Amino acid sequence: MASMTTPDEDAGVPLAHYREHEGCGVQISCNACAATRTVGLEAVITRLLATGQGGPQTGIRSLAHLMRRPCACRAVSWEVRPAFGFGAYTDGVIPPALLISDQTADQS
Repeated sequence: MASMTTPDEDAGVPLAHYREHEGCGVQISCNACAATRTVGLEAVITRLLATGQGGPQTGIRSLAHLMRRPCACRAVSWEVRPAFGFGAYTDGVIPPALLISDQTADQS
């Protein structure tokens, strides 16, 4: 019998853990077209806190369930993983098509 998991059961490693890895970011990949974007770890945590969707204890895999904005290919199916060696994210500008929308309600 296949195991059924909910997003909470498969949330992944908390974002706070990746603070221990200097220069770690968050890589977001579209499952439909493989387009990839890397965002600074602190920018992601700041955005989660600002929108009330989480914070440093949010699991990295659960970010995929929070993303609502579509990719340029119009798909809304994401994979999220750590981006080791991303480098310091110092400009403080959150990319315009940031992965996490301001909307907390499911749009389906």
